[in-house]
This record gives sequence, C-alpha cells and structure tokens, in this order.
Amino acid sequence: MYNLLLLSLFAPLLLGQTFSPPGWVSSANLNGKLYCARASDRATSQIVASPVPSNTIWQITSLCETTNGGLVNPDDCHFSILNTAAAFGLSVLYWQQASYWGGVNGANRRSTSTSTDAILSRIPAHIPISNVKLNKSPMPVRRAKRNAEEFNVFYNGSLPLTFIIHHQLNSTRRSSAPKEIPLFAATDGQNMYLTHITPFNSTPAASSLAKRSGFDGFNYVGTGGLKLQTMSDPVSQWTDVWNWMNTPTEAGNQTPYDVVLDQAQTAGWLGHSFLTFVHDSQTGKGDNGQWAMEGEVGSFGTDWDPNWNWCFGVYPQNC
Repeated sequence: MYNLLLLSLFAPLLLGQTFSPPGWVSSANLNGKLYCARASDRATSQIVASPVPSNTIWQITSLCETTNGGLVNPDDCHFSILNTAAAFGLSVLYWQQASYWGGVNGANRRSTSTSTDAILSRIPAHIPISNVKLNKSPMPVRRAKRNAEEFNVFYNGSLPLTFIIHHQLNSTRRSSAPKEIPLFAATDGQNMYLTHITPFNSTPAASSLAKRSGFDGFNYVGTGGLKLQTMSDPVSQWTDVWNWMNTPTEAGNQTPYDVVLDQAQTAGWLGHSFLTFVHDSQTGKGDNGQWAMEGEVGSFGTDWDPNWNWCFGVYPQNC
C-alpha cells in the first residue's frame, strides 16, 4: 500500500478578491445533442471559457502518473480528466445535493450512507472505486470496489466524501497506454475537487513536505486538478456523456471533447450549459445541464458559488 499525501496548493483568499471570471470571453455552440436519460427531450450545448493569467486548465491536466509512478502521455491525461469531469458534472453531481449533507458531522450514519450510495451509484459499476471515506473515516457502501488498488491519501479540505476513481484508459487510443489513471475526488455532492495522484520518492522537495505532514516515503504532491461545481440535477448517464463527448458531431469532424480541449488551452475557467431546458419525463421539471470547472487556483470558500458568472447558455437573461 502506498502512503500518499494530498496537499492543498490553493492560494489563500485575499480581502475583496472575487472568483468571478472577468467574462466568458469565448464560446462554442455544439451540434450534437446529449441523450438525457430521464428527460423527454434533448438540447444542444454551449461551451464557454474565460482565460486567467495563471496556469490554464490544459496545463493543469497535462501531467498524470500511473499507480506505479509511470508518466502518462499528456493526450491521455487530458482525455481522462476532462471526460471524467464532464461525466461528473452531467451525470453525478446535484446542484442542491449539498443541502442533503447538512450537518453531516452530526447526521445519522444511515442517512449519510444513503447519500454516499446515491452519488457513487451514478458511476458505472465497471469503473473501480476505492478508499471511500466520509469525514476521513472509512465508509462502507453498497457500491462494489471490484478489487481496486487501495491508497492512503491524506486530504485536508472540508468536503466530506472522498474516494479514488480508477479511470480505465481505452487501449485503442494508444497501444502503449497504461491501464488506468487514478483520480482523487472530494465532494459534498455539488462541489468537487478532482485531481490525479502521483507518488514520489524522497527528494529534497519531498522531504520538506514529509516533515510538515508527518508522512514518509510515498507522498502526494498537487501537480494539478480541477474544481467542479454544478447548477443542475443530473441529466444523463455516465456512459451517455462519454459517448456524446467522443462522437464526431462537430464541424471538421471534431467531437465535443475536441471543443472542450481547444477551449481548455487558454482557459482557467470553463463551463457547459444547454441552450434550452430539458424536461424530466415524469415531473416535467426543466434542467439546464450547467456545470463549470476552474483550474486549482483557490479554495472553494463561502463566496465561490455566488460569484460564479452563470449567465450563459440557457440563462442569458441573467447577464
């Protein structure tokens, strides 16, 4: 078992600092419609992006390692993280789910277990999940782990549910590709940190981290990750999001994933929204499919949600 250390590299908030993007300065309307499993209709999507002077999402998602420390080709790293982020945003995270975790530290274990299962059950059973913890304590859940490799990852953030998702790479993409990229997730159901883990041996830099953490040997250093937030209930299923992201429906035989990757090359913020509502086939409730991501440049904070500029896609009237 590796001992891995997850360190927060988020800069402290400055007084008066806002996380609102200066404006979604670039956007692309997609042609392909996402299949929405519980909806009676479909809708086309808009991808929006905003640049930042710090590292871009493309840079942040360029460096991955396998469970044995092998370097992953950057193309595969982008592919794994960005597709997984989109799948979480459209099929797993609930924009009001955070309220369901209210008082999670004092809530009875049955209710928190139910909430944990509700989130993890939206990830397909063929994708291994390990190290499921609630408030840093191991959490027994019905979701099978399927012999996934265990890691001891130290997380010092405040999001209650943490786990490792072992994304299996598609071997047809690259014959020499490793079998999986392990990604660490921490969430309250609405907000999420999604980052890759990477072990490293004792080096001068590692030693200073080990002294601060009390861990020796293999540790985690935050080489990159994303903050995700959703403003919609789940609208689709995980596999449907992956199929939609990787089907050549766009101009020049591009896929929605290609469009997202193009935007990520200059963006520190990236968002998705339907251009019209999709409606639940049972209740008639309309969902917007809105989610957004930011390269890890700051902690969530209490003002992260209100300061998001969500006036794109189906909500242009809010601008």
